[in-house]
Amino acid sequence: MRQTDAMIKSNLARISAAVLCLAIFAVVQSHSVSVAANGPFTSSLMPIERIVPYFDHDYGFEIAVPEHWSRNVAVTGDEQSQELEPGYAVGFESALSGPNDVFADYLMVEILPGAYTGAFETDGSQTRVEMVDSRVAVVDRVNLDGFEIASDRIDLVVFQAEIVELGFTVGIFVIGEQHEAAVLEDAFELALKTFKVPDDPFSVS
Repeated sequence: MRQTDAMIKSNLARISAAVLCLAIFAVVQSHSVSVAANGPFTSSLMPIERIVPYFDHDYGFEIAVPEHWSRNVAVTGDEQSQELEPGYAVGFESALSGPNDVFADYLMVEILPGAYTGAFETDGSQTRVEMVDSRVAVVDRVNLDGFEIASDRIDLVVFQAEIVELGFTVGIFVIGEQHEAAVLEDAFELALKTFKVPDDPFSVS
């Protein structure tokens, strides 16, 4: 099913408000260029050569991320916003490569209560089931063509996975411009291979 612009904006606003709203809005304001005027793109996102581990002390999960992607301040359900459902998120953003780079590509892990889903709606043509940390995850990809941000229209790609076997929903998202898709997919596959919850979050001794 095709998403409406309002649905796409709502999802992007939710995710970016959770972790990276400055990456979309403040950065765009300081890099006001016309994407269409600059012609075809080649990938400017650096290939992943080294990775670093991240351990989340609040939810007890660990994941590996590209070395030069910087961590953003997490948002918790205690912080109120029209764009946020209750939950928790932590993100890692790539550096902008230059004045023509208007969207900071990023990886985000989002925790939502119960079986609530934060995933982008897709047509199901690229949906697959995969085991992530020995748990079932629904994995998908969606292209958002001609998405308008400020005065620019850019083509975004979303790689997403959701795990619901923990008593809460874990969403793993990698979002960026479509011409960066190869590196973004590498970052996404790295996240799926290294995401772990070492201890049952509801176990008692």
